Amino acid sequence: MSSRALMRWLRIVGSTTIVVALPMLVAEYVLSHHAMSFGRAELRHMATAYVEQADRIVGEGLTILRRLQAEGRTGCSLEDRQAYGTGAFNSSFVQQVGVADNRGILLCGEPMGSLASPVRLPSTTVSDPSIMLGVLTGANGEPQAVVSLRVDGERRLIARFSRQSIAIASGSPTFRRVSSVTVYLQDGSQWWHDSAAFGTPATADMIVERARSAELPLQVLVSAPPDAARELVAPLRRIAMVAAIFTGAFTLLTGIWLTWHKDEDQDEFTRAVRAQEFVPYYQPVMDLFTGELRGCELLVRWRRADGSMVPPGAFLPYAEATGAIREITRQLMAQSVEDLAELYAVNPQLKLSVNLTASHFDTSAILDEIRDIYDESGIAFSQLVFEVTEQHPLRDLDLARKIVGHMQALGAAVALDDAGTGHGVLTYLQKLGVDVLKIDKMFIDGIGIDVPSEKIIRSLVDLGHELGLGIIAEGVERQDQAEYLKGIGVAVCQGYLFSPALPAKAYIEYAAANRATMLANAEAAEAGEPIGAAA
Repeated sequence: MSSRALMRWLRIVGSTTIVVALPMLVAEYVLSHHAMSFGRAELRHMATAYVEQADRIVGEGLTILRRLQAEGRTGCSLEDRQAYGTGAFNSSFVQQVGVADNRGILLCGEPMGSLASPVRLPSTTVSDPSIMLGVLTGANGEPQAVVSLRVDGERRLIARFSRQSIAIASGSPTFRRVSSVTVYLQDGSQWWHDSAAFGTPATADMIVERARSAELPLQVLVSAPPDAARELVAPLRRIAMVAAIFTGAFTLLTGIWLTWHKDEDQDEFTRAVRAQEFVPYYQPVMDLFTGELRGCELLVRWRRADGSMVPPGAFLPYAEATGAIREITRQLMAQSVEDLAELYAVNPQLKLSVNLTASHFDTSAILDEIRDIYDESGIAFSQLVFEVTEQHPLRDLDLARKIVGHMQALGAAVALDDAGTGHGVLTYLQKLGVDVLKIDKMFIDGIGIDVPSEKIIRSLVDLGHELGLGIIAEGVERQDQAEYLKGIGVAVCQGYLFSPALPAKAYIEYAAANRATMLANAEAAEAGEPIGAAA
């Protein structure tokens, strides 16, 4: 064979090898990527389902305890114990209802039966929250969740939940067969652990997803080996290999299709961002002293194409970790102009707060986005408040300070969100030069039931007043919280006591109703008539 013929043969063999191998490699990459994305989405769905089940279980227990408290059934009389037994019998999740003292000793409970063995709950004091969730060791040594409701300074009603009540069949059979699920409380105590992996050892590349409850101090961790995800695409992998072996040309076309399909077959979250399924909701911010609407905070909700809603806790950590939160924030700001420009143009006193993440302060690109979206939009720069959270550290404080300064130069204000919960409120106040201090709901929840929380609130308020900052309290849900805040000089707040976050149309109607009430009150005051409550 001549050298030229040999070279031509080698080129043909080489080209054919590439034509056959390249589609196989591309197919392997695309299918593996798709399998991992699908696997993570499946585990997130499983974790969210367990969180929702935990919310249902504890919610039912609290409903029973609150009803007993309202009926005065808080002792160990025959009538009280009959009421406890009825409450447990009629519940889908509660195994026993009773009353315990502050030492944690169960005074009585119904039904007794197998639960009659001595039970010791954690001891409590009057400074502990009125509602507490914990995990006990049951009679068989297995963990058992319990929720308690304080009756007075010496007793708490308790509801113990059936261990199996948290066990649900969530996710596809492929993942249930090999997944590990753990439900644990904020203090690290484990409510439920279920591993269906039959001894399969954990590996460093395990797929792990978490979900947190928005209402309870608990989270769920679900993990599965990556092979479970790869198993989903095993038939497709075999088909691709057969096609590549039998025809190079067909494999080449398949490789081109798979490369294109890679872009189209992105995970659900990426598709949602491109489809702009993340929509703004607006939570009213109120004046505690006058009842007047001060503005709103722009919050995000995920409304899927089928109309179902995904809670923020289920996607915000992922959005922040992947950087997708920047595009979502840009979309929300643009939509806020479409929603509120007309309202804000005629109500210059209203403010619009926009949440930014630490990544927004890595470059000055956010300034260009703010100018492009809000300049001559109907929403003035002076009506904008940009919130930076203390929970996630800023990587470059000097650059962040410059960006904050440019925002303030436009006329916008900057608020420190979640004050006291993160990486140093004093450092951020000193370095960033913010205008507003927002007190986190975690501390507001402790008003009236937790002395340390009240001390922290007073310290933050005093600090804010010393520095001439505006103060906003988040998560105000009870009238006694509002009265306490008024008593220490906090004028502005937001929370369910006034309104949850609203879609645009409902928020505009809320603003109109509040404006009408304020005008009516002003007219009544001039005429010396009684003044009504603000919307």
